[in-house]
Amino acid sequence: MTKKTSRVAVAVAMAMGAPLAFSQQESAQLEEVVVTAQKREESAQKAAISMTVYSSEEIVTAGIHDIASLATADPSMNLTVSNGAGYVAVRGIASTDVTEIGDPAVAISRDGFFTNRSYGLYSSMYDIERIEVLKGPQGTLFGRNSTGGAINIITRKPDREVGGYAAVDLGSFSARNFEAALNAPLGDRVQLRVSGISRRHDGYRDNAPQRDGDDEHSDSVRIQLAFQPFEDFTGWISAQRDRTRGVGDVSLGTRPINTFPVNFDSRRFAMQAETFTNLDSTRLRWELNYAGLPGGATVTYLGGREKMSWDHALDGTGGGPVVQQFLQSEH
Repeated sequence: MTKKTSRVAVAVAMAMGAPLAFSQQESAQLEEVVVTAQKREESAQKAAISMTVYSSEEIVTAGIHDIASLATADPSMNLTVSNGAGYVAVRGIASTDVTEIGDPAVAISRDGFFTNRSYGLYSSMYDIERIEVLKGPQGTLFGRNSTGGAINIITRKPDREVGGYAAVDLGSFSARNFEAALNAPLGDRVQLRVSGISRRHDGYRDNAPQRDGDDEHSDSVRIQLAFQPFEDFTGWISAQRDRTRGVGDVSLGTRPINTFPVNFDSRRFAMQAETFTNLDSTRLRWELNYAGLPGGATVTYLGGREKMSWDHALDGTGGGPVVQQFLQSEH
């Protein structure tokens, strides 16, 4: 679990022939981190779970914008990607079955809604309040698909303050990333938050006839509405649209394809057919809470609907002269 401590100020006086003098250390203070790892708000110091919590500031500093960059920042995580599919391991525990009938071993949820298909891991993460990486079996609260652990991604919710932010990143391979959010109260009992992201960069691999391998072209926008129509009742509605286009992963190298007969070595890494990855998803989620029950009890209703379309093409050419594609599609 990550901890924040105040910096220790050390004053050093240097003079000819004079000893070094150090100021008294400041008393270390721990900042309380509130998590929902056990389905309720509590201090991370008191939660009986091994976990790492990333705040919004730490997310920005570490450059975390998707599951792949989160796995780079967290030493307990690993993301394996192959042929358009991927799976997450926590402490080495993972399920490598990424087919339609396979189950993940690490549960990944966004605002309480689980990502159950492998290609859904590539969605961008933005306007995030915190990320909780829970390590070890979490089946009691998160179900059977959490043998290795669970990852909770919590977005920033609308509040009563007018504000927002905008960020622009430029880099090599024509990288240009834009992220922005705007928060605005629409009265005493309704708040609105709109946020979005656009990420672009050219591919890192050119393997003719395939170009721009491992590129990125993704866009997403999220609209949230929070409301409190009467005392003890709160509501939240979120609508999000994701769109990803790109080439995807390609082979590192290729060898020329000859006519039959050919040996095994000449067929290796034969990239002949173009590849692509297209992902479109629309998510609608809502949460209703009523805290006016006897004994201080609260009832919560979580609901949602997600429509996702995924099309992926791989090179299916063997050793012969016929160019073939292997197409995958889920709708």
